[in-house]
Amino acid sequence: MKNSSLITISTVNRTLCLSLGPGTRMLSGGFMAVLAGFIVAGAFVIYEFNDQVGDLLARKSELDSKILVLNSTMQDLQHEINTQRYAFERLNELEALTEIPLLDASYTVADLAAEPAATANPGKLSDQEKQQQLLNRIDQVKLSLVERNWLLLSIPNGQPLSESRRVTSSYGKRIHPVTGRRHFHYGIDISAWHGEPVLTTADGVVKFAGANNHGYGQTVVIAHNYGFITKYAHLSKILVKKGEFVTRGQVVGEAGNSGISTGTHLHYEIEYLDSKINPRFFIKWSADNYNQIFTQEQSVQWPTLISLIRARMENHRHPQLLPTAASLKEN
Repeated sequence: MKNSSLITISTVNRTLCLSLGPGTRMLSGGFMAVLAGFIVAGAFVIYEFNDQVGDLLARKSELDSKILVLNSTMQDLQHEINTQRYAFERLNELEALTEIPLLDASYTVADLAAEPAATANPGKLSDQEKQQQLLNRIDQVKLSLVERNWLLLSIPNGQPLSESRRVTSSYGKRIHPVTGRRHFHYGIDISAWHGEPVLTTADGVVKFAGANNHGYGQTVVIAHNYGFITKYAHLSKILVKKGEFVTRGQVVGEAGNSGISTGTHLHYEIEYLDSKINPRFFIKWSADNYNQIFTQEQSVQWPTLISLIRARMENHRHPQLLPTAASLKEN
């Protein structure tokens, strides 16, 4: 590139010199020499720039490769961190499980609310005995957790709305907001926005779904296990039918203002063996405060109920306790 530029400049310079006078030739020669210098310098700068660009591109490619390697290493480290965190959480859960009070048929209501007593003289146990004791405890806890899960699915618990709302009228005696008469309020009123999903609080079957003639408006009544019934009133829409089986958390209707009501809300009731009971403790009941309700709600024979559930769970755990087809045939 340099040589061709110089040849071109020399040719132009020679041609001009032949056609011009001596003075003009001298000036022209000087100008062309300066121009040739600029062109040569520019060509050199361009050459050096291209060379530097090539080096930078090569460096960039090398850095990109290193970044890919670092990203892969970071992913491996994050995976290892997640694995360690998961193992740590499982160990914490295991430690917590060993301290959960068990549901035993021999427990009284007071026992159900109390923490298990510490093992007598734990320091005198050998490592093997401690390990076996822990394994037995875990085995019992697994059964206890199944019982708890079953109970929380079968008996009404938690909020009948998707979010925790303010209670506008509690269970008990009150002045009716419409009639102005003093009467007993057999449920609780929960604030809600119109059309808000209403959820069933336990597995069950729809006992009634339709218009109520006693001021409740559009109402859904669900029968649950062990003698419990829930009622959801003043709905704007009913989404289930009589005889339909529903699961805990299923949407059965939408909150509204039907019936005798002063505003949009949900009227929620719980019955046990045909008697109205205060829903307050059942709404607050969850796995986090599982044992509290056994002392708070005295109308339910909890020890008998838990004894029944434990016996059934034991039968599922030990199939040999169930009658075989051969034994049934003999009988």
